[in-house]
Amino acid sequence: MTEAFFTAVAPGLYRSTDRALITAADGERWTGDDDALLAAGTKLALLLDGAHRPSAEAGRPLARWLKARRDVSATLVRGAVFVVPDADERAAWQARLDAAGGRSPWPYPIAAAADRAAAERLARDWLDAPG
Repeated sequence: MTEAFFTAVAPGLYRSTDRALITAADGERWTGDDDALLAAGTKLALLLDGAHRPSAEAGRPLARWLKARRDVSATLVRGAVFVVPDADERAAWQARLDAAGGRSPWPYPIAAAADRAAAERLARDWLDAPG
């Protein structure tokens, strides 16, 4: 059995594991794991490791999945926080997020945090917000 891409931290809060996203098969497995989270039909937030960006090959199935699940993701996913410990790298992430503005491929808020604790606080705030 292969390791899942997400592990529950608390109700509705899921952290990415250390699995790499290298091949298209990795991307397909990631989408299957994300489908399982969405199938529960409850709001959720994601804590993601900024160092584990998908390769181009793994990213193709992720992009297709995101387009196909845009509506349900917008409804259930309250946001995703990338943990990016390096201040310069985090600033670059934030600049890319700010530049994307309303053209982001994600139908939910995306942020970058310095550490897992800060990411978890933001994700919990999103989960606790009304709506």
